[in-house]
Amino acid sequence: MKVRPIIFSGDMVNAILAGNKTQTRRVIKPQPWLIDPAEKEYHKWECYDGKNYYLIECPYGQPGDRLWVRETWGLYNTEPKDGPEKAMIFYKASDGENHELRYQLWRSPIFMPRWASRITLEIESVRVERLQEISTDDCIDEGIEDEFCIVANVPITKDLVADIARDRFRELWDSINAKSGYGWDTNCWVWVIGFKKLETAPRTDVLNY
Repeated sequence: MKVRPIIFSGDMVNAILAGNKTQTRRVIKPQPWLIDPAEKEYHKWECYDGKNYYLIECPYGQPGDRLWVRETWGLYNTEPKDGPEKAMIFYKASDGENHELRYQLWRSPIFMPRWASRITLEIESVRVERLQEISTDDCIDEGIEDEFCIVANVPITKDLVADIARDRFRELWDSINAKSGYGWDTNCWVWVIGFKKLETAPRTDVLNY
């Protein structure tokens, strides 16, 4: 079993904590010209770049591996170099509106150390697909709230629910990935990672506000 870090936005952290997000999509880099999902062997996929065939492996891990979540965070009275001892950790996703934090320095998820992470995930499945192949059920698993199906004065149909779910996911995806050149319209190849949140015992090495 390997353990790796993974970054999530605040909204997605809250969705994971609420049990509403059990799947994430990440851009395959560099993008291949073609992937044959049927050719997976030992968790590797055969790709073609227009000239040569090669194998890729998911950099986030395989079923059974674990991911520790990095998110926007802050420390009340210590610095990261001081370590977990006496550290009081705040998480922007859940503590962002706390009046005690108005003068706090929020730190980038990139710089979150392992000891400050509060969420550990276990990978249950990994596959590859085109971004726009996402299903309605997968949109829900990505953390899109299912309340979207309530539309005033509009007959609710399966097609309508699917369209709204995809639109919500497209908006979410573009808000995160469009600026880096991998927007919805590119229909890029993505890793589809299914996971479950592990229950962890209360921590004694870190004081959470």
